[in-house]
Amino acid sequence: MNAAQTEAWIASEVRKHLEQQGMDVYGEVTLEARDCAFGENQRADLVAVRGDTLMVVECKRGFELLAQGRRWLPFANAVFIAVLSVYGQSIARREAVRLVREHYGFGLYVVGDEGVKRAVEPRPGARASEALLKALRPEHKVIGIPGSPGGGQWTTFKETCRNLQAFVREHEGCTLGEAIEGIRHHYRSRHSAFTALGRCIDRGEIDGVHRGWRQRLWSTVEGAMRGYAVGAESAT
Repeated sequence: MNAAQTEAWIASEVRKHLEQQGMDVYGEVTLEARDCAFGENQRADLVAVRGDTLMVVECKRGFELLAQGRRWLPFANAVFIAVLSVYGQSIARREAVRLVREHYGFGLYVVGDEGVKRAVEPRPGARASEALLKALRPEHKVIGIPGSPGGGQWTTFKETCRNLQAFVREHEGCTLGEAIEGIRHHYRSRHSAFTALGRCIDRGEIDGVHRGWRQRLWSTVEGAMRGYAVGAESAT
């Protein structure tokens, strides 16, 4: 096995294969816990779209991902798993292929130095939920390394921060409450958004958002300091 053949390498090879077939491919797509029955956020290695077809691919070095792939069945027309071709002759692989084909209905990609082989056709189905399709963003095409934890994936939190940054730039001196009312965010409620984002701002974790006089928000530190100065003068 080539040391370079990591899960990220597998995902990269499958991604190129799907793009060559004319599919739009998104990497590291997060589905919020509120949109599924998993109890926590889940992240798909690859999501591919062409026309009305939505496909999920989970990429691993072995066959330990059957349960992981199963979670995506309600959200896609087809679910694939992709593994290294080095497992091609093992008894474990033959049993896994039987499960893939007969029990779960997954498709199977086998990936090696010779390329990507579609070893098992998926059992097509209708999507029971559009949540994953709605979670796709253009940033998923260019950000992150599918199959590698901590690969800089685009998340709903990052999108919320981007929306907040843009709002503050356009509304210098606004309150956090006004900003939350004016943006799209991923939190379940206004209160949870207010609490979580307030903490992030106070810890300096959101670039381009700073507190000034009376907790108002500014896009630069200089703006926040001017806010303090103007506020102090008006108070005298």
